[in-house]
Amino acid sequence: MTTINKSKVTIINWGLTTIFIVICFLLSLTQSQDAYAEMKKVSGTTKAFVRLAQTHIAVADTPVKGYLGVYNSVLSSANPDWNNARFFLFWYDEPAKEWDDKGYGVITHPAGDQTFIKFVGREISAIEGSEVTAEHEGFFIEGTGKFKDIKARWLWKWKSTHSEGRMAEWKVEYF
Repeated sequence: MTTINKSKVTIINWGLTTIFIVICFLLSLTQSQDAYAEMKKVSGTTKAFVRLAQTHIAVADTPVKGYLGVYNSVLSSANPDWNNARFFLFWYDEPAKEWDDKGYGVITHPAGDQTFIKFVGREISAIEGSEVTAEHEGFFIEGTGKFKDIKARWLWKWKSTHSEGRMAEWKVEYF
């Protein structure tokens, strides 16, 4: 008859328990790509744009049917790092190009950190006197504090109507 040593059983149980915990931890690190990508997206809206300035521009003493615009708004998001962030942007218009708006923006986040964006945009549709929609796409070029070395894409779609004013949806996709 063979007897089992209790200390050997205890060591084996601890060893199996440790292996199980390590496997669970490693599995938690290897989430699906969809779950990982979803964690790297932030989105929200903004309802009010305050137009600070808009003027016609001229290039080399030749009037261009373009504008220089400066806007300010507050972002809304479920993500606390982005909710109530102040978005200041300026853009200029280059007519007759596929992406005719070009500009820069700075977002001041609630904690005081800032992110800086370079973007291009285009008007999608314009119905005289009724509704205008546009989209902008850009990339973050710099950040401070928590957003230092940010690597992300900026997407911005807005609509302007006489009755509701300007409304926008935005998305940040980290990479």
